[in-house]
Amino acid sequence: MMSKSNTSTQKRRRKKYLYLMNDNVNSFDNVRTVLTSLIPGMNDIKATSIATIVHNNSQCDIYQGFAPEIYVLAAQLRKQGLRIQIHDKRL
Repeated sequence: MMSKSNTSTQKRRRKKYLYLMNDNVNSFDNVRTVLTSLIPGMNDIKATSIATIVHNNSQCDIYQGFAPEIYVLAAQLRKQGLRIQIHDKRL
């Protein structure tokens, strides 16, 4: 049986969502390369689909996870020049 403090900790831990935002700087190839190199489980086909969605819709959710991993990943993506936002809910 879980203790009361463990249950409280689990309830406070909420999933975060990473969104890639459109810009007029990065090419499809650059976006695909960065996503496949940094996001766990990302492949060329998924990365190309994300780049297309972002181009057409201005944004796309690209990853979900928990702190601190999500913040580290966002910083790495930003360092590569991508526009990234973190949200508590799906948009």
